[in-house]
Amino acid sequence: MKEKDDFIWLKNSDYYRLIEELSTESNLDFNVVQKVIGGLKNKNADIKNPTPELGFHITRFRMYERISTFFKNGFKPGHILEVSGDRGAIFNMFEDNYISHTAIKYPDEDIQSLSFDDSTFDYVICDQVIEHIPEPQKAIDEIYRVLKPGGWVFLASCFLDHIHTQPDNLDDYWRFTPQGLKFLLRNFKGIFQCEGWGNKEAFNLVMYGGPLKYTPIQESTELMRISSYNDFHYPLSVWGIAQK
Repeated sequence: MKEKDDFIWLKNSDYYRLIEELSTESNLDFNVVQKVIGGLKNKNADIKNPTPELGFHITRFRMYERISTFFKNGFKPGHILEVSGDRGAIFNMFEDNYISHTAIKYPDEDIQSLSFDDSTFDYVICDQVIEHIPEPQKAIDEIYRVLKPGGWVFLASCFLDHIHTQPDNLDDYWRFTPQGLKFLLRNFKGIFQCEGWGNKEAFNLVMYGGPLKYTPIQESTELMRISSYNDFHYPLSVWGIAQK
């Protein structure tokens, strides 16, 4: 009875219809959506227009958590090249432990034909970009070329997601499974991670949950619950870390 009392405000709320619509479209239990919306309301978050700056949303949270384990093993500061479409999330994991940071934006700089000399960088970040590249193997080969021997690439992308062209009006060409990323990275001498994360609940939320897809996961205990398990049949995000 206590749980129902916690959400009695919904009956007279503008968001009741929203919850019904999201629940129906996403095939998620009404109570699941209600808990997400209720958790957001209790934190005074904008339910219809959640703010990404508050934290990672459900398609990225566990991926970046896993990638962050690379930095717990100790790493040498170096020269970083970043081709990133996700607000510098991986670069921020370096904190202040780097020598230089070069940020480029595709297609202003064509990752399939980089303008840098061989063996220039210690780290290359390619985050949420590879699916927009017409010839992804060329891009990976160029990353390999500009990395120093022993250098590392961080490659991250989506799998189960809508066709998307924003925010930079880029064409959307590809989806890669973890095995697909491993194939792209086959010329690297070692792979530290090559994984995916997702589950059916998260898939339904992303595909049909409207604004809930972009809700910062830390803002909702229900989203944290959904993110707590992985089903390899439903990867929303995929990533690889490999060494030249």
